[in-house]
Order: sequence, then C-alpha cells, then structure tokens
Amino acid sequence: MVFGAGGQLGLVLSQRLTEKSNDHQVLAFSHRQADITNLEEIVALVSRHHPDQIVNTAAYTDVAGAEHQMDLANKVNIEGALNIAKAASHVGASVIQLSTDYVFDGGFSKPIDEDEKQCPINNYGRSKAGAEILLEKDFQNSVVILRTAWLYGPGGKNFARSIMTKAIKRPTAIISVVDDQWGQPTSTLDLAEKIIEIGENRISSGILHGTNSGLTNWFEFAQLLLSSAGLEPSLIKPIKTSEFATTVRRPVYSVLSHGGWIGTGIEPLRDWRLPVHELATIIRREVEIDNGI
Repeated sequence: MVFGAGGQLGLVLSQRLTEKSNDHQVLAFSHRQADITNLEEIVALVSRHHPDQIVNTAAYTDVAGAEHQMDLANKVNIEGALNIAKAASHVGASVIQLSTDYVFDGGFSKPIDEDEKQCPINNYGRSKAGAEILLEKDFQNSVVILRTAWLYGPGGKNFARSIMTKAIKRPTAIISVVDDQWGQPTSTLDLAEKIIEIGENRISSGILHGTNSGLTNWFEFAQLLLSSAGLEPSLIKPIKTSEFATTVRRPVYSVLSHGGWIGTGIEPLRDWRLPVHELATIIRREVEIDNGI
C-alpha cells in the first residue's frame, strides 16, 4: 500500500510495483483518495485491505510555505505519519516512512550518520524530525525511516525540471545557481527500486539513507543536467547562497552516509552522475512537450 501516490516519488514507486504485479499486489492512494491526517479514515482503509507493507511518500513539502503554515506541515508530516503507523499496527504491517536531509542543520563537514541526532533549522525540517522522533519512540520495531534528499526524475516538480525549463524557454539566458550548498541529487527511479528491495528483504525497522552516492553542489548538478541533455552548460552561472533571495534557511551540507545498508543485503544507491546521464534527455523531452516544442 502506497500513500502519496500522486507525488513524484509515489507515482514512480507505484508504477514500478505495478510492473512487478506478479510479485506484488499494489494499492496506491493519492492525497485526494486518502487523507492521512484523518486517523479513522486511514485505519478503516488499512483494515479493509490488510496490507503486508505500507510506504508513506505523502508529505507537506513546501519548504517556504511551512514557515507560515507550521500547523499544516505538522498535521501532514507528523500526525499523518503517526496515523499510518497506528493503522499498520492494527494489521501487523510494516511501514517505510520517507524522511529528509532537512532533519539536520547542515553544519557538518563529513557524511551524516544515520544515528546522528536531528537538528533542523526550518519548520519543514522540524515537522519531519518530529515524525522521526515519535515513530522511533512508539513504533521502533515496525517502521523503517528512509531519509532522502535532492529528489528529481521524470514527472513532478523538481530542480532538474525547473533548470531544464529555463534553459529551453530562454536558450541564451544566464541561469544563476548556488555553488556552496552540498548534497546528493537522487533519482526517483533509483530510490523506488531501493524501496522495493527493502520490502522484498523484509526489513522492518531502522534508519536508512536513500540518496545516490557521492556529492556535488547545485551548480555542478545543473551543469551536468544540461550537458547530458545536449544543452549548453555555460548558461549556468555560479552564485553564493548569500546572493540568492530566500526567506528560508536551508542546510549548507546535506551529504548523507550510507553505513546503515551494511548487513541488510542491499547495496547503497549508485553514484549520482549515472542517473543524471540517463534521465536528462527524458526530462528535456517532457519539458519540450509541455511547452509545445
């Protein structure tokens, strides 16, 4: 059972599971089809279908919006996650709860370990950290917390699509991108496959980091995207975070370690550059179609 199936990760995950329908029976719900903030609704839904495993990709992800809609962010990201865990406990199901690098403040100089204490610096991060802490406290043996970061892929709203759209609609315009925030661009397709592996290996507890390996900054990521799509990477101009107008504090360093995979029988996600090469032309074509090109 997948919640948040209308989002960029939930959509890809539902599609991949459906393609493997000989191995899995899939029930996927968008936020319009299942309101995770309504405990009675979620308990009734889970009790009716009696899933073996549940993946919660549903979330309030508007980082800027969370700064003035903290109650809504908490309702979805904390209460919603707890509602799913409670419903799962009624039928003995395990849960994979998607979380984020934003549970940390970015004040690190080496990859962040899975057992590092949460220290968010914005309301979105606080809401996701709150869910992690409560799930670890009350559902430690039945919930896998899977942190990811810098998600992009076919479909959905993401950084890669935004950069590609700017480059295609204004092919000679300079695009300013920060070069002093470090992280791991992560393919939704790669992460979906890893979620399926977690389920197939019957991993039902612990914290794992689901990001593509290596590290880069937004500027280098944008350059590789454009060059891989046959567009001009010199359009990308590096700027500092201090030059970028924003109302939200964001982590400067979001590189997550992958030590949690040791002993699971599952390899960490591959190097971040590989899926960029594979997906750039696909994303370019989607953007061109959307813009009638």
